[in-house]
Amino acid sequence: ERFLHTIEQSLGVYRRSQFFGWAQGALQSLLPHEMLLCVRGDLPAFRFHCDAYSCFVDERHILQKLIDPVDGLLTTIVQTWLGSGRRPLLYSAQAENADNDETARRLRRLGCGHVLAHGARDVSSAEGSFFVFMRMPEAPQSPQGYLLELVMPYLHMALNRMPLGAGDAERPARPAR
Repeated sequence: ERFLHTIEQSLGVYRRSQFFGWAQGALQSLLPHEMLLCVRGDLPAFRFHCDAYSCFVDERHILQKLIDPVDGLLTTIVQTWLGSGRRPLLYSAQAENADNDETARRLRRLGCGHVLAHGARDVSSAEGSFFVFMRMPEAPQSPQGYLLELVMPYLHMALNRMPLGAGDAERPARPAR
Protein backbone atom coordinates (compact mmCIF):
# COMPACT_ATOMS: atom_id res chain seq x y z
CA GLU A 1 0.00 0.00 0.00
CA ARG A 2 2.76 2.45 0.89
CA PHE A 3 4.54 1.72 -2.38
CA LEU A 4 1.42 2.36 -4.46
CA HIS A 5 0.63 5.49 -2.44
CA THR A 6 4.17 6.77 -3.07
CA ILE A 7 3.81 6.22 -6.81
CA GLU A 8 0.37 7.82 -6.95
CA GLN A 9 1.54 10.89 -5.02
CA SER A 10 4.54 11.33 -7.33
CA LEU A 11 2.20 11.98 -10.26
CA GLY A 12 1.18 15.32 -8.76
CA VAL A 13 4.71 16.70 -8.41
CA TYR A 14 5.42 19.67 -10.68
CA ARG A 15 7.03 22.20 -8.31
CA ARG A 16 9.84 22.20 -5.78
CA SER A 17 7.44 22.59 -2.84
CA GLN A 18 5.41 19.62 -4.12
CA PHE A 19 8.58 17.53 -4.47
CA PHE A 20 9.55 18.45 -0.90
CA GLY A 21 6.10 17.52 0.39
CA TRP A 22 6.20 14.21 -1.46
CA ALA A 23 9.76 13.44 -0.28
CA GLN A 24 8.82 14.19 3.34
CA GLY A 25 5.49 12.35 3.13
CA ALA A 26 4.84 9.34 0.93
CA LEU A 27 8.48 8.76 -0.06
CA GLN A 28 9.58 9.19 3.57
CA SER A 29 7.22 6.39 4.64
CA LEU A 30 8.84 4.08 2.10
CA LEU A 31 12.51 5.13 2.46
CA PRO A 32 13.03 7.08 5.72
CA HIS A 33 15.74 9.76 5.50
CA GLU A 34 16.60 13.17 6.90
CA MET A 35 18.16 14.65 3.76
CA LEU A 36 17.70 13.91 0.08
CA LEU A 37 20.17 15.09 -2.53
CA CYS A 38 18.77 15.22 -6.08
CA VAL A 39 21.07 15.50 -9.08
CA ARG A 40 20.22 15.84 -12.75
CA GLY A 41 22.28 16.41 -15.84
CA ASP A 42 24.99 14.60 -17.76
CA LEU A 43 26.07 12.08 -15.12
CA PRO A 44 28.92 10.36 -17.03
CA ALA A 45 30.50 13.76 -17.82
CA PHE A 46 29.91 14.95 -14.22
CA ARG A 47 28.03 18.04 -15.43
CA PHE A 48 24.94 18.26 -13.29
CA HIS A 49 22.73 20.43 -11.10
CA CYS A 50 22.11 19.54 -7.44
CA ASP A 51 19.25 20.28 -5.07
CA ALA A 52 18.97 19.25 -1.44
CA TYR A 53 15.76 18.59 0.45
CA SER A 54 15.88 18.52 4.23
CA CYS A 55 13.68 19.42 7.19
CA PHE A 56 16.72 20.92 8.87
CA VAL A 57 17.41 24.60 8.35
CA ASP A 58 21.12 24.62 7.59
CA GLU A 59 22.49 21.68 5.67
CA ARG A 60 24.52 23.84 3.27
CA HIS A 61 27.83 22.80 4.81
CA ILE A 62 27.17 19.16 3.90
CA LEU A 63 25.94 20.07 0.43
CA GLN A 64 29.01 22.25 -0.26
CA LYS A 65 31.39 19.46 0.74
CA LEU A 66 29.50 16.91 -1.32
CA ILE A 67 29.44 18.98 -4.53
CA ASP A 68 32.85 20.68 -4.22
CA PRO A 69 34.31 20.63 -7.76
CA VAL A 70 37.80 19.70 -6.56
CA ASP A 71 37.22 17.26 -3.73
CA GLY A 72 33.48 16.60 -3.86
CA LEU A 73 32.24 13.26 -2.66
CA LEU A 74 29.21 13.31 -4.96
CA THR A 75 31.40 12.82 -8.02
CA THR A 76 33.00 9.79 -6.35
CA ILE A 77 29.60 8.30 -5.49
CA VAL A 78 28.25 8.83 -9.03
CA GLN A 79 31.46 7.36 -10.48
CA THR A 80 31.13 4.31 -8.19
CA TRP A 81 27.50 3.89 -9.25
CA LEU A 82 28.39 4.10 -12.95
CA GLY A 83 31.22 1.60 -12.48
CA SER A 84 29.11 -0.84 -10.47
CA GLY A 85 26.62 -1.52 -13.24
CA ARG A 86 24.28 1.23 -12.01
CA ARG A 87 23.10 -0.72 -9.00
CA PRO A 88 21.93 0.95 -5.76
CA LEU A 89 24.78 1.90 -3.42
CA LEU A 90 24.41 1.19 0.29
CA TYR A 91 26.70 2.89 2.82
CA SER A 92 26.49 2.20 6.53
CA ALA A 93 28.00 4.65 8.99
CA GLN A 94 28.62 1.78 11.40
CA ALA A 95 29.65 -1.04 9.09
CA GLU A 96 32.68 -3.04 10.09
CA ASN A 97 34.27 -2.38 6.70
CA ALA A 98 33.47 1.36 6.81
CA ASP A 99 37.03 2.01 7.97
CA ASN A 100 38.32 0.26 4.83
CA ASP A 101 35.95 2.15 2.52
CA GLU A 102 37.16 5.70 1.90
CA THR A 103 33.72 6.86 0.69
CA ALA A 104 31.95 5.50 3.78
CA ARG A 105 34.60 7.07 6.00
CA ARG A 106 34.18 10.48 4.32
CA LEU A 107 30.37 10.24 4.53
CA ARG A 108 30.66 9.48 8.23
CA ARG A 109 33.00 12.47 8.79
CA LEU A 110 30.48 14.75 7.06
CA GLY A 111 27.70 13.50 9.31
CA CYS A 112 25.70 11.88 6.50
CA GLY A 113 25.00 8.74 8.53
CA HIS A 114 23.55 5.79 6.66
CA VAL A 115 23.29 6.48 2.93
CA LEU A 116 21.42 4.93 0.01
CA ALA A 117 22.12 6.18 -3.54
CA HIS A 118 20.84 5.30 -6.99
CA GLY A 119 20.10 6.93 -10.32
CA ALA A 120 18.42 6.68 -13.68
CA ARG A 121 19.43 7.62 -17.21
CA ASP A 122 17.18 8.93 -19.94
CA VAL A 123 16.88 6.35 -22.69
CA SER A 124 17.55 8.79 -25.52
CA SER A 125 20.44 10.80 -24.05
CA ALA A 126 23.29 10.88 -21.55
CA GLU A 127 21.12 12.97 -19.24
CA GLY A 128 19.99 11.36 -16.05
CA SER A 129 19.16 11.82 -12.41
CA PHE A 130 20.78 10.59 -9.23
CA PHE A 131 19.45 10.53 -5.68
CA VAL A 132 21.30 10.28 -2.37
CA PHE A 133 19.22 9.48 0.71
CA MET A 134 21.22 10.54 3.78
CA ARG A 135 20.87 10.05 7.52
CA MET A 136 18.63 7.05 7.20
CA PRO A 137 17.59 5.74 10.64
CA GLU A 138 19.01 2.28 9.91
CA ALA A 139 21.77 0.99 7.68
CA PRO A 140 20.28 0.33 4.24
CA GLN A 141 20.07 -3.30 3.18
CA SER A 142 19.16 -5.04 -0.07
CA PRO A 143 15.38 -4.62 0.46
CA GLN A 144 15.76 -0.82 0.63
CA GLY A 145 17.94 -0.91 -2.49
CA TYR A 146 15.26 -2.94 -4.26
CA LEU A 147 12.53 -0.50 -3.20
CA LEU A 148 14.63 2.37 -4.51
CA GLU A 149 15.02 0.56 -7.84
CA LEU A 150 11.24 0.15 -8.02
CA VAL A 151 10.46 3.78 -7.20
CA MET A 152 13.32 5.20 -9.30
CA PRO A 153 11.29 5.87 -12.49
CA TYR A 154 8.84 7.95 -10.42
CA LEU A 155 11.63 9.85 -8.64
CA HIS A 156 13.28 10.51 -12.00
CA MET A 157 10.08 11.74 -13.65
CA ALA A 158 9.01 13.87 -10.67
CA LEU A 159 12.40 15.60 -10.64
CA ASN A 160 12.37 16.14 -14.39
CA ARG A 161 8.86 17.63 -14.42
CA MET A 162 10.19 20.57 -12.39
CA PRO A 163 11.91 23.35 -14.34
CA LEU A 164 15.65 23.33 -13.67
CA GLY A 165 16.66 26.03 -11.22
CA ALA A 166 13.11 27.30 -10.81
CA GLY A 167 11.35 27.79 -7.54
CA ASP A 168 7.64 27.14 -7.56
CA ALA A 169 6.61 28.06 -11.10
CA GLU A 170 3.09 27.22 -12.12
CA ARG A 171 2.68 23.65 -13.27
CA PRO A 172 1.74 23.01 -16.88
CA ALA A 173 -1.82 22.04 -17.70
CA ARG A 174 -2.31 18.33 -17.18
CA PRO A 175 -4.29 16.40 -19.76
CA ALA A 176 -7.50 14.73 -18.62
CA ARG A 177 -7.14 11.12 -17.57
